[in-house]
Amino acid sequence: MKWMMGMAAFSVLLVSPTLACAPQDGADAGHVRKSALALYADSRFGDARYTGVSCDDFGFRSQLSSALQAELCPYLETLIALGKVTSTDEKLIREGPIFIGSYEGMTGHEIENVTVSDGRAEVMMALSFQYEGEIARWTDQMIWVKQDGQWKLDDIIFDYGTGEAYNMRESIVSDEITRDNARTYLAAE
Repeated sequence: MKWMMGMAAFSVLLVSPTLACAPQDGADAGHVRKSALALYADSRFGDARYTGVSCDDFGFRSQLSSALQAELCPYLETLIALGKVTSTDEKLIREGPIFIGSYEGMTGHEIENVTVSDGRAEVMMALSFQYEGEIARWTDQMIWVKQDGQWKLDDIIFDYGTGEAYNMRESIVSDEITRDNARTYLAAE
């Protein structure tokens, strides 16, 4: 009887290769979950704002993908240079948190779901901000990629599932207003 049960389990693995792969995906999901929670628990992640910060200020820079660093770091340097010649009151530069989909930031976070497939992971992060007894809630989707055997944050889709959702990397690349302002103000300096 034990032999038959063993054969049944073996035949399931032969018929369904996804079951054989599931433990690796489960381990990867666990690593991504742990990494995402560690980032949100790091106050530097939630407090990182567009004004006056460079990638060198991030204690978690090594957890960002090379593609995200290639787009974000030069952009932040442009904002720093522009901030030296303008006031944020002039609204010439982007403000607010870099990695959180709410201008105010967040006071709570919880993972709703993690999916892993082919070196890419999606983390649905339920976030909240509490102020004077009111609670605002939203969901940001973190995109992770596997680079050099480690999971790295590659992008965030803010306010996922709403008509107002936007992609962090696309918004950085397409922010020509800030780039034009930087060129104009820095050339005048």
